Amino acid sequence: MIKYIVYLSDQSHIMKDADLELLLKNSRRKNERASITGILIHIESRFIQYIEGPEEKLNSLYEKIIKDPRHTNLILVGEGYIEKNAFATWNMAYRKLNKQALESFTDTPDPKAGFLLAGIEAKNKAIPELKLIQELIKTYN
Repeated sequence: MIKYIVYLSDQSHIMKDADLELLLKNSRRKNERASITGILIHIESRFIQYIEGPEEKLNSLYEKIIKDPRHTNLILVGEGYIEKNAFATWNMAYRKLNKQALESFTDTPDPKAGFLLAGIEAKNKAIPELKLIQELIKTYN
């Protein structure tokens, strides 16, 4: 089984495009060595990330993310196990979007309404971020 983690965070400071490119380059290199795949979504000052891989390595990465000063207001949205990688060929896919793009993925205004990811259904509708990730998973597969 492959573990996945989804989290949201705000940037502690607004990163320039060059800073984001360097972050992605370094993350992709490290993720490839650790067999971690996923996607980083950047919406204005917020990060949404879905990462997947071997449990021990993924947990270690998430602990580093928690301590990373570039993140603030970090919220663990979901974690669990899947049979097959959703981003098997992407060490770190990346999308930069605006709030309007996020809103187009949902008809639910409340992001705490529940979630749907990897076959796990909540009582309510999908939160916008996870619905977006699901759509992007379809795009990458």
